[in-house]
Parts: sequence; structure tokens; C-alpha cells
Amino acid sequence: MRNIILYALLLFVSPIITLGQVIAGGGNMGEQESSVFICNDSTVRACGYNYDGELGDGSTTNSSVPVIVAELTKIIKVVGGYNFFLALKNDGTVWAWGNNGSGQLGDSSTVSTYSNNPVQVKGLSGVIAIAASAYSSLALKHDGTVWAWGDNSYGQLGNNTAIQSLIPIPVHGYNNTGFLTNIKEIACGSGHCLAVKNDGTVWTWGNNSDGQLGNLSVSNELTPVQVIGLTDVSSAVGGALHSLALKNDSTVWGWGLNQDGEIGDSTTIAYRYAPVQVHGCGTTKHLTGIIALAPGLGFHSLALKSNGTILGWGRNNLGQLTTGTSPSIIPISIIGLSGIIQISGGSSFSLVLKNDGTVWAFGGNQYGQLGNGTSGSGNSTPTQVVSLCQVTLDIKKIAIPKIEIKVLPNPITGIGRIVFDSPQIDTPHWVEIYTYSGVLVKKTLCTKNYYTIENTDFNTGFYLFKIFETNNTLIGSGKFIIQ
Repeated sequence: MRNIILYALLLFVSPIITLGQVIAGGGNMGEQESSVFICNDSTVRACGYNYDGELGDGSTTNSSVPVIVAELTKIIKVVGGYNFFLALKNDGTVWAWGNNGSGQLGDSSTVSTYSNNPVQVKGLSGVIAIAASAYSSLALKHDGTVWAWGDNSYGQLGNNTAIQSLIPIPVHGYNNTGFLTNIKEIACGSGHCLAVKNDGTVWTWGNNSDGQLGNLSVSNELTPVQVIGLTDVSSAVGGALHSLALKNDSTVWGWGLNQDGEIGDSTTIAYRYAPVQVHGCGTTKHLTGIIALAPGLGFHSLALKSNGTILGWGRNNLGQLTTGTSPSIIPISIIGLSGIIQISGGSSFSLVLKNDGTVWAFGGNQYGQLGNGTSGSGNSTPTQVVSLCQVTLDIKKIAIPKIEIKVLPNPITGIGRIVFDSPQIDTPHWVEIYTYSGVLVKKTLCTKNYYTIENTDFNTGFYLFKIFETNNTLIGSGKFIIQ
């Protein structure tokens, strides 16, 4: 099997970099769970529970091996909610399938309580990221605004009401002033949502029954509030009733429900109403060296280390941490896996993508969500998803305008430049820089035919960049290395 494609090449015809989640778990607390995967050809496969059409194959028949999601192509990211999925196309449109009882599919109707084929979310374009809560959906547009639709029982649409919406509506700003802007990352838990601003602060709204909004309160919030004492954040994720944040220094912070140790702070304190730092493994005081997080919509948490290994903590009743069935209040090593480049979690199971393009799964498997051809009891030993196409990560080669892009020097040891050697590029234009795992770390409006990079602004490692015209048209992409 060919190696997985990881980085964009510096080509005169630059490929679109699709920094997306290519594996995702979805389901509910009843372990009615499914998995989805993006193939190397940008089509989608799914396996597991299918009562509400979660597999998107036109049927309602469960499958313990991946089946083709109908009529979906050029997909760059997938996410799962409770019994429904969202997919982001490389043209900025969003597609959805599965349960639609609260309008979470965004097709302006709940006449049909489910769709077993993908439908397009109405009136939504220019999207660069998506997220799903239990029964609502979230999208981040290229202009930094956030849009939401579906259930709004806890205020998870962020529009200062508790009324559901069958179509996307903009999330309001703090204190219901204007709209939420300057966002680089979004995520959702079961009934709350999170957004990371370009300035590294985190904002939350929706259900706050267990302190998952991180504002020293248990009151639900109908518009975004700032998480207390948390800055310099690169990404944030939501579990069922807890939240986690990854800082630029590779440390991890958590807040909300902690009944199974899902915050990982080495305590059994049931609730954390403000962020606390996640403990390290064993006697190590704090967790470091983390590049990605994935709690899924359950009560366990996963973290990907820079060396390609995984740590997990929290609930473990079905083997979702691969070691026994007892919960862990501190991170422990996920056994039997290395070379991991992406992670995802369902309510009671976990998915990982290896650097050879294979996908592995462990945990609950009642409906075949592990994709290994079986169903029934949980599996604490990682097994490979069978009958699956090769799964890709960061590149879809779609033709775009020919512009010559160079990074000089590359690797960068001091100061470097992304140089646009082409008369076709107009100024101003946007430059977006991402970590190799897909986290946006910098977005700048550039007015010259070059962009300056200083290694003091970045940690050592690989980075990906995209160049956009001001009308959001992608005109180039590439990579650079900081040493």
C-alpha cells in the first residue's frame, strides 16, 4: 500500500491543501455508533449503526464493514454528531445525512426525520471548518464568522434564543453584540460549542450543566462567553460534558465534567468550572508534547503526541483506552499503535489513522462501528478497519491558477519568505499557515508579493500554507520547515 500523502509539494500548479479531519466517529450514549472515512479519491465510506441512515448509502441496514456514502465526492473533512454526519467539500459547501429530528441536516426541513442519502446544507458557502454537537451543527466561514443550525435547547446556536433553526444562522457576539468574528477553530460537545479566536482566546456557549463552558458558572449561555484564564490556545475540542484546549506550548487544559477522569487532572473531583492543566503520564507533573486532541462525544479523551503515539484517559468500560476496563484519571499510553497522524473518538470507541494510510479502531463495537467485520462486545485491542480504501490526509490535487510559489530558504533557520513570483497574483491576499495536523496558527492579509516568516514565531516542525485572494479563491499552497 502506498504511503499516505502528508504534505503539499511546492508546485507551479499548486494542489489544494485540505487540512481536514478524515476519520470521524458519531453516535449517542446508547452506543448506537458509526464511523466515517475519507478515501484517497475524496469519496467517503461508513460503517456501524444505520437506523437513521448514518451510513448514507440509501439504506437503513447496519454494516460492520465500510460501505460507500452515496454521491459524495471531493470531500475534505467529516465530523459526527449523535446519529448524523457532516461533510465539507473542497468548494466550501457542506453536506449532511442521518438523523434530522432537530433540523441538524440544515436542509430547511424536518418533514423527514432522517435522510439516508447526503443532502446539501441550504444557503451555506465559503466554509473552511465544520463541527457537530448531539443534535446541532456548526460551520466556520473563511471570513472568520460562525454559523449554526439544528437543536437550540441549551442555546448551542449562540443566537440569544432557545429556538431551533432549520437553516444556518450566524452566531452572535459576546453579550449579544454583533456577531462572533475572528475565529480560527470551532468544536462542539454534546450540547455546547467552542470557538478559538485568532488571538488565542477560547469562547463557549450552550449547555453548562457541568461547567463545560469554563466560566466559573453552571448557567447555560445563549451567546458566547470567554473561557476564564486561558490564552495562547491553538485548538479546542468538546466531549460529552467536558472541554479540552491545546496551547501553543503543547500543553493541554481541561474543564467540565470529570466523573470518569475525562479531564485527566489526576483527581476525582467531579466538576471543574475553570480550566486546569492535564496531568502527565505516571509521575510526570504535566502533559506536554501534544499536537492534537480528540475526546469525541463521550467521556474519554485522546491526545496525539509529536512522536506519533497516543495517550488516553477517562472512561474505559468498553476498552476505549486499550488497557483493561477501568477508567484512568491521568493519561496512559494507548498500546499497540505507533505512526499515528490523526485521531478521533465516538461516544465509546476510538479511531486512529496511521502514516501508512490504514485506519485502526478500538472500544465499543455493538453495531460494527470498528469496521473489522464483526459486531457485539467491545474490543480493547486495536484492529484494522477492513475492506477500506486508502485514507488520505492533507492533499487533494485540484487544478487552480498557475502561480509560482517559492519558500526561501527552506528549511527556515532564521528569517524566510514565501515569494509569489507571478504577475497573476493580485494584492492584497490572505496567507494562512497551519500545523501539519491541520490547526490554523496564523492568518495575515498580505499586501506584497512576498510574506515574511520568522522562526521565532513558530515551533520547530513542518507547516502548510494556503494563499487566497480576497474573494476567498484559493490560488496557491505549499509547505515549509522551521528548524
